[in-house]
Amino acid sequence: MPASQSMNSPAKSHKTKDGFAAVQRAFAKAFKEKAFDRAAEQALKMTQLRPTDADAWQALGAARLEHHRPGEATHALEHSLRLRPDHIQTLYMAGKARLGQKDWPAADRLFTRLIELDPNHALAHMRLANLKRVQGDEQQASELINHAVELAPDHAQILFNRIQIDSMARRLETAVSDSRRLVELDGDNADYYNIAAIKHADVGLFEEAEHYYAEALKLRPDHLRAFSNRIFNAHYNPRLGAAEIGDLISQWRQTFNPAERPARPAPRDQDSDRPLRLGLLSAGLRNHPVGQMITSALEELPTRDFELLAYSTHDDADHITDRLRAITAQWHQVVNMDAAILAQLIRDDQVDILIDLSGHTDGNRLDTLALEPAPLIVKWVGGLVNTSGLDAI
Repeated sequence: MPASQSMNSPAKSHKTKDGFAAVQRAFAKAFKEKAFDRAAEQALKMTQLRPTDADAWQALGAARLEHHRPGEATHALEHSLRLRPDHIQTLYMAGKARLGQKDWPAADRLFTRLIELDPNHALAHMRLANLKRVQGDEQQASELINHAVELAPDHAQILFNRIQIDSMARRLETAVSDSRRLVELDGDNADYYNIAAIKHADVGLFEEAEHYYAEALKLRPDHLRAFSNRIFNAHYNPRLGAAEIGDLISQWRQTFNPAERPARPAPRDQDSDRPLRLGLLSAGLRNHPVGQMITSALEELPTRDFELLAYSTHDDADHITDRLRAITAQWHQVVNMDAAILAQLIRDDQVDILIDLSGHTDGNRLDTLALEPAPLIVKWVGGLVNTSGLDAI
């Protein structure tokens, strides 16, 4: 628990007439139960009771961070650091909060300072490595993540992150080896089997990949990414034919299509002279095969007839992203957004035609498409290997 353990001891030295101890216990209970909204409410009361208590502000930051409110977490954590500079745990959480805001320079400063104070903080090395990867510094990212592994060789999260960094740098053998170690460390984690399958498929070990996908789906039959990856992998496995691939897609359809198809929205504005609103749903709105294929064509669309809205399922941005942003009326970052919330956003945006640009590839939101949030849903480029198995398309 990020804050309560460090707060228990100092609290004993205070008089408890203000009820602080009771609020502190309520915070600890809520945090342990992962009720982070309730934990944040209790932590806020702690800061009001003791405005100069660094632990109280740290607790508030921790709860807000876990509740996916990085901006508010930053305010609380940096206030804690002003009261107690260079506190290792608070620096770490403040760095994570800045990463959540995509404030790379501030996150860099915080993790760098943390490592100066504690050179053996493996997770700080891991976070800074990921930051360097995002900034395009592959060499430093590699050095930092390798040092993190040296400090904590059996830490699953660190190994998982080294797999990502090595894959970006095309160090595939290391990524495969680490993925095998990952499932040895935690054989109950479906995500780890999924990443092991992906890495084996990357080097053409399709049968091994199929094994790992099957294990992931044993653990979590509704694991959308693993199932989609398994279908995509099947198209490259020379041992599988049309019948086997068809069976997989049928299984996918039975698992992920709603029992009853949702009602699609009707266009609210029936004016035939208005521009059609086209929604682009993709992880490839960047320097990626999808972005490379669609950008020039979309730039030629007459704006009097069409209005573009983007729903990006990837956080990376580059010169292709800039070109696409320049021609879109609205741009939404929807990474990790709940399927129902994303579907409602698309409905609220009154999209006329929703265009899927992922298929069964990375970053797909077939779970959202299954909710049929637009009058017409079509498939364009991106993972266009076969039928999706989705009734909505």
